Amino acid sequence: FITKPFDFSDLVARITINLIRTRQKRDVSPLTGLPGSISIDAETKRRISRNLLFATLYIDMDNFKPFNDIYGFPTGDKAIRMLASIVDDAVKKAGNLDDFIGHGGGDDFVVITSPEKASAIAESVITDFDEQISSLYQEEDLRRGYSIYIDRLGRDNYIPIMTLSIGIASNYRRRITTHWEVGEIAKETLNYAKSIPGSTYFVDRRTK
Repeated sequence: FITKPFDFSDLVARITINLIRTRQKRDVSPLTGLPGSISIDAETKRRISRNLLFATLYIDMDNFKPFNDIYGFPTGDKAIRMLASIVDDAVKKAGNLDDFIGHGGGDDFVVITSPEKASAIAESVITDFDEQISSLYQEEDLRRGYSIYIDRLGRDNYIPIMTLSIGIASNYRRRITTHWEVGEIAKETLNYAKSIPGSTYFVDRRTK
């Protein structure tokens, strides 16, 4: 509430703050409690507008969809919450106090940090993920190294144990002017990481 008389600029500022808070409350993953895509884009734009050096990690589980189909949505949700906790711990251990963690939806996570911290965070996330993910699998699947998914045609599909791929985009070596560029570069590096067997990360080192 604002009582009369009031300053018009103060009124506008209060309304703006409340609109921002409302958007932030809506843009939170109910599964992980982390900010969503709107906040990820906003944080990227903020760092670009302030000419800050940053690195963005795109984190994605390999073979998550068939795992979800085989083990069911409750176990799939456990895997997503597990990864959220792993990412949070990695940023606390190896990152900066002002680093940003977002949940883009599904099994996709984003970390925005400084360039010199990116590799350490990625390595920590991968190490902890590889150690913890086995707890969600049945012993039989772990022994043979894959799960069996029967498709709609009754065919057996052999699905490897989930691994992690991380693509990293940064403006340390190249100029980035929009959040769209960050997304394109990060997805390119993520796709390259996915082409390498096992859990891995790849950093974009191009200068233009």
